[in-house]
Formats: sequence, structure tokens, C-alpha cells
Amino acid sequence: QTVAGCDSILLVDLTIHPVYDITLTDTICSNETISFGDSIYNTTGIHEYNTQSIYGCDSTVLLDLTVLLSPVTDLYVDRCQGETFFVAGQLQFETGDYTEVYPAANGCDSTVITHLTIRPSETTQIDVELCQGQSVFVGDDEIFESGIYTDTLATSFGCDSILYYNVAILEYFFSESEVIVCEGSSY
Repeated sequence: QTVAGCDSILLVDLTIHPVYDITLTDTICSNETISFGDSIYNTTGIHEYNTQSIYGCDSTVLLDLTVLLSPVTDLYVDRCQGETFFVAGQLQFETGDYTEVYPAANGCDSTVITHLTIRPSETTQIDVELCQGQSVFVGDDEIFESGIYTDTLATSFGCDSILYYNVAILEYFFSESEVIVCEGSSY
């Protein structure tokens, strides 16, 4: 009614805006992150973000996130000097860390890090002086003559350890002289 007591009609154009409740589903690899709302995630689970719609209504967005494994494997390899190892697509001669990335069955990267160590071979010179008639063993061989002889052993890493024997046979001095001693004297 109006102030004068007359009937009145009031038309109201009412719009009801919805409250949104949305669930998103996504999958990432463990070496990745995803930005959602005002946060960054890299863990499996349901993550919630509360916001307002363009009409000012409260809305909730859920992210159902699955994180797949991106495995990283460390391999430790020892090789002897002069040996090679095939890694990272080529033969390697030097100590170092070599990384290779392969596709995993789940679509994520599988990383293999090879820690290659090149172990040195060792050499040692041993000088041996012998008198004539004496000998020395070099490995399984008995040596009676001057010369340089080698014996190969293994280091604690299984690499060559080469022993060089420098054998010298010393000549003995022989002198013959005639001595005459008088009775009661000593020589």
C-alpha cells in the first residue's frame, strides 16, 4: 500500500548467484610443482583454495593432486687407469659425475647419476744389490743377473701395481799375493 492507502505493486528482479564448489584433478611428476591459488604444491593430496566468484560469493576450489615418482638412482663405478666406461652416450676416460635421463613407465623422468672414479695404476722402483752367487725372487722367477725386471701385482682397487726391480750384481774383489812371514812374526 501507498501512503494514501492505495494498493501498490513492487517488482523485484532478484538474481541468485551460485556458490561454486569445484574439484580439479591433476597429476605431476615428483620433480615438478604446481601453482594453485596462492600456493605451490608438490605433494599428493587434496588441496583447498577459498576465493570469491566475480559476484562476490564464496567459492571453494579443490585440487586433487597426484604426484608420480621421478626416481633418481646413484651408481658408483670404479675403473682402472687406461680402462673406459660407457655412460652418458659415450666412452668416459675421466673421473666425474655423469647424468642420464630416461622416460619412466609412468611418463616421468628417471634420472641415473653415475659417479665414475678412475683409479691410478701404481709403479714402484726397487733397487737391489747382490753379491755374485746371490739371487732375488721377482714374482716366481729367481734372478741371478743384473738387469731390470718387472712384477705386476694388484692394488686394493684391483688395478695394476707394477714393481720394477733394478738388480745389480756386484763383483767381488779377488787379489792374490805372496806373503813371506818370519818365524815368530804374525800377519
